[in-house]
Amino acid sequence: NKGLLPSLELFARLHQLRPEWRLIIAGREYDHSLSELADKVQGLGLSHAVTLAANPSDEEIRSLIKQSSYFLCLSRHEGFGIAPIEAMSAGLTPLLSNIPPFQRLMKESGLSYCIDAEHQATAAVAQLLQLHQQGEAAYQERRAKAQEFAARYAWPAVADRYLTLYNQLTAEE
Repeated sequence: NKGLLPSLELFARLHQLRPEWRLIIAGREYDHSLSELADKVQGLGLSHAVTLAANPSDEEIRSLIKQSSYFLCLSRHEGFGIAPIEAMSAGLTPLLSNIPPFQRLMKESGLSYCIDAEHQATAAVAQLLQLHQQGEAAYQERRAKAQEFAARYAWPAVADRYLTLYNQLTAEE
């Protein structure tokens, strides 16, 4: 569901053009086992460029995020899409598949980038390279915008919305 195999295929194409780039896949084993992903990585000749972190601790996730600039998620379906929100809260630029919840995030944030790796892999690679070539100032602007957008989903903001709603409901009585 998370699109890990298409993500690896996309990264293999991207890595041919930017061999210094690295990919980190972190999360709990679910759709694919660590050994299955490791076999795919090895088969693509990317063992030196891909880090697989199965079931990482919060501290490991923090360390991996510090090494990252982008968040790639080629999910085929999601209920809401909390993972991109979490990535944006860390300042990562989301690169997302074109499913309805991600379309909504792209529209609302004005920041996410739609990636069609399965049908338009060449165009997706060109899009990623073009985004990256915008430079450091554009990256820092995207980072700040991502964090600002994600803040609306932080618990203090959510709690404030609930309190406002409760106050409105009780005021009507």
